[in-house]
Amino acid sequence: MDERILKLSPDQYRELLWALETARHLHVTLEGTGHSVGERKSERIEEALQAVLSQAAMFDADELVERENGIPYVAGEMEGDIHDALERYDDLAFMDILSEELAEKEFRATYSQAEAKKMSSDEYGAKLDALVQKYDKLLQKGLDGLLNTAS
Repeated sequence: MDERILKLSPDQYRELLWALETARHLHVTLEGTGHSVGERKSERIEEALQAVLSQAAMFDADELVERENGIPYVAGEMEGDIHDALERYDDLAFMDILSEELAEKEFRATYSQAEAKKMSSDEYGAKLDALVQKYDKLLQKGLDGLLNTAS
């Protein structure tokens, strides 16, 4: 096997490990929901992660690696940090999508198709963007902020 060496600082090693474990976690999550990204890609990510994990000692990062039956995996603390970051991302993505959906719904309720067709693309975009910003502000207060304005 061709042994290629990446020259990384300990911080770069930690970031690479973080990125690979995050990618692995996303693949596992997607596959668990029936949205496979390809078995070969998942295998390559797992192989790359195992290769990086096996080099932890060279980067004074043994605390980031645990072993079970001789197989290295990302230690619980980093795994927890990654899980927390992905949950925050999911929350933000949900709120962005919700803002856009609510804005589009209000836009359609406010303007007829004929009115919307008469708008220039700049005007259409500006009106829709203003509604998205309105819902973004409401959702920054959480769902309670949105529900309190609906009543």
